[in-house]
Amino acid sequence: MVAVSAAAVLLALVASASAQTVITNKWCNTDNTYCAQSAFLPDKNAVIFSISTTATGWVAMGIGQGMADADIWLGWNLADGTQRLSDRTAKGRTMPTADATTTLSTVNATASINAALPPVAGHKTRLLFARALTATAPNKNIAAGQQSYLWAYGTAAPATPTSAFSNVTKHAAKGTFTIDFTVSSTGGGDQGGATGTGNTTGTNTPAPSGAAGFNVAGSPAKLFASVIAVLASLALFVVL
Repeated sequence: MVAVSAAAVLLALVASASAQTVITNKWCNTDNTYCAQSAFLPDKNAVIFSISTTATGWVAMGIGQGMADADIWLGWNLADGTQRLSDRTAKGRTMPTADATTTLSTVNATASINAALPPVAGHKTRLLFARALTATAPNKNIAAGQQSYLWAYGTAAPATPTSAFSNVTKHAAKGTFTIDFTVSSTGGGDQGGATGTGNTTGTNTPAPSGAAGFNVAGSPAKLFASVIAVLASLALFVVL
């Protein structure tokens, strides 16, 4: 078992709110084999991410301009429909090593979560998780402003799928993109200043219609309630 202090912090922050602004954003590579979506809770300094790929192995994103000293969020889907998250640190052109503690909290794919962060058609591997903006070393902070992120996916299952410490195969595709996940897509969905590179060229795609910058009230409040329930179920520990 690994202590997850971030889960308790996020739970306390999210549960304290009665009305919450949620700002969504989305980035996909040009051939749409990889997408990263976000729902930012500005009053609580936390982000819910959905990352997905057409591959059936593993999918990842992380903070950094390259593999040296990057904060990697990696995972895969299990046969029972659940997901395995792995918070890792990259030191260079070697397999990123799993951190002793994780900053990632699993989020369930409820109807309200899917309404804010819709599953991408044709994608077979998807991760849903919450992450606070700030984190202690070796983890990196999510910046308010343009920030460099890594993306990658693999086409083979991890060696030991039930373990977050499992070895994974080399990526089938990878790259970088620059985006501000604390603001919404504007101007037809293209988030200003965002760029992307890699085996396939990166570009922005529109956020879900009507989703950017909405205030959680009425049915959108279900999204917030879902996060509360998920984080409450985590308590202080998760089994990796």
